[in-house]
Amino acid sequence: MGNAMKTTKIYRTIDCYALDQVAEDAGVCGFQLMENAGNGMGRIIMARFAPKNACIVCGPGANGGDGYVVAKYLFEQGCAVSLLSLSPPNPNTVAAQMEARLPAGVQREVKTIPTDCEIIIDCMFGAGLDRPIIARPAVLIEQVNAHPAPVIAADLPSGINGDRAQPGTPSIIAAMTITFEVLKLAHVLEPARSQCGEIVVIDIGFPAGTIDQVEPIAVQNHPSLWPQIPVIPDMLSHKHNRGRLLVDCGGPLQSGAARLAARAGLRIGAGWVTLCGTEDAMQVCANHETSIVLSVRQQGEPIAEVMRSQTPDCVLLGPAGGVGEAMKRQVLDLLQTGTATVLDADALTSFAEHPQDLLEACHAKTVLLPHEGEFRRLFADLTTKTGNKISRVKAAAQRAGCTVLLKGADSVMADADGRVVVNTHTSSWLATLGTGDVLAGMVAGLMAQGQGGFDALCAAVWLHGELGRQLGAGLIAEDLPGAIPAMLQQFRGD
Repeated sequence: MGNAMKTTKIYRTIDCYALDQVAEDAGVCGFQLMENAGNGMGRIIMARFAPKNACIVCGPGANGGDGYVVAKYLFEQGCAVSLLSLSPPNPNTVAAQMEARLPAGVQREVKTIPTDCEIIIDCMFGAGLDRPIIARPAVLIEQVNAHPAPVIAADLPSGINGDRAQPGTPSIIAAMTITFEVLKLAHVLEPARSQCGEIVVIDIGFPAGTIDQVEPIAVQNHPSLWPQIPVIPDMLSHKHNRGRLLVDCGGPLQSGAARLAARAGLRIGAGWVTLCGTEDAMQVCANHETSIVLSVRQQGEPIAEVMRSQTPDCVLLGPAGGVGEAMKRQVLDLLQTGTATVLDADALTSFAEHPQDLLEACHAKTVLLPHEGEFRRLFADLTTKTGNKISRVKAAAQRAGCTVLLKGADSVMADADGRVVVNTHTSSWLATLGTGDVLAGMVAGLMAQGQGGFDALCAAVWLHGELGRQLGAGLIAEDLPGAIPAMLQQFRGD
C-alpha cells in the first residue's frame, strides 16, 4: 500500500518561491536546483517511457529552463530531441544558461510538434502564471492536447495556476506531472488535480531542514500522520474496553444507512456497537444483524436516555435519520452531553435554515461530515466568498470549534486548531449510494476506541479510499464493511 512513504506538504506558489530562496541561502544555487530538477525529470521519463523521439515545448521562464535541462539529459541518453521554444529565454537568467549548454544534436527552431514524437514534455508556463493564454501559446496547447503522444508536465500543466483548483482555458492535459520537493494546491484540488495525471514528487537537492522553514497550507493525508491506527488490542482487551459505539437508526424503510455505518464501526475495531431506533425499525434490523446490539427507543425519546443504559464512547447521528425538528432536538441534546459525536447527512441538513444553532452547540469532540451541498447550507458565506477549498474548510472548523470534513475526490479535513489535511487516496468507484454511511461508521468506530476526532477522520478517509481501490469496479456499499479486516491485515503487514 505504500504506507512507508511519508506525507507530502502542500504550499501556495508564493511559499514555493520562498522555499527556493531558503535553499539558495543555504548554499544551493538556482543553477544547481534547476539542473537537479531537469535531470530528475529526465530520469523519471527514461525509466517510465524510454522514448526514442521526444518533443520538448519550452517557455521563456524557469519552466522552460527545466525543459532545456531535460532536453540535454534525454539527448545524452540516446533519445532524439526536438525543441519547440515559444520565445528565447529571458536574458541573464539561469534558463538562458541552460539553453546555452544544449548539445548541438538537439533539433532546435522546431515550429510544430513532430507527428512521430513518442512523448511531449510541457515546459511552457509555470505555477505562477496569472494571465489568459492567447495567440500562439493557446494554439500550441490545443495541438499538444490533440497529439496522441503522452504529455509529461514540469511542475504543473501549462495553463494551471498553482493556487487554483480550476484549470485555465486552454490548459495542458497531462498523463504525468513531475513536481519538485512539495505539492501545490492545484496538485491536490479537483478538477486541476485530474488534469495533472499521475503526480510524481522528486527531490531536487533542498538542504536538510529547508522545507521546515516555511509553513505549509496543508499536508497530504498518509498513514504516517496517524501511526497508532488501526488500534491493536492487547491480550487483556475485551468487548467493553475496545470502544462502545451507538448509532441512531432511521425508520424501518431507511434503516440500511445506519446498519452500514454500524457494521463499519464494528469492523474497524469497536468492541460493542449498538443500533437504536423505534421498535419497527429494530425489527427490520433484527432480520439483518447478528453481532450488533439492538436497542428500542420510543418515538421522540431523547437519544440521551438511551445513552444512560448503553454508555457509549461515541455516538453517530444522521444517516437516513430524517430531516426536521425532531432530528434537531436529538442533535442538540446529544451535543450537550459532551460525548464524542459524529454528525452526518440528515443531522446536518436539519440545520439548513438555522445553521448557527448547530455551530454554537458543537464542541471539540464533534466531527461534521458534510458533502458540498451540506457544507453550502451550513457555511453559506464561506461558499460565496472567493477562496479555495482548503481555506474554506479551515475557516469552517475554526468557526464551529470542531473537526470538519468536506467530502469529495479531494476531501479536505480541518480542526479547530488550524490543522488541515487533504486526501487524494481514493477511488471513483466509491461514487455510489451508501459509501458515505460506511465512512461515517469508520470515523465513529475509531473515535469510540479513543482516537481523537481529527486523527480518526484522517485515518478513516484514507482507509475508506483504500477499500475503494482494492474492491474497484462494481463495488457497492454493502461490500465495504466486510472487506475491512483483510484490508487492515494487508495494511499492517500481517
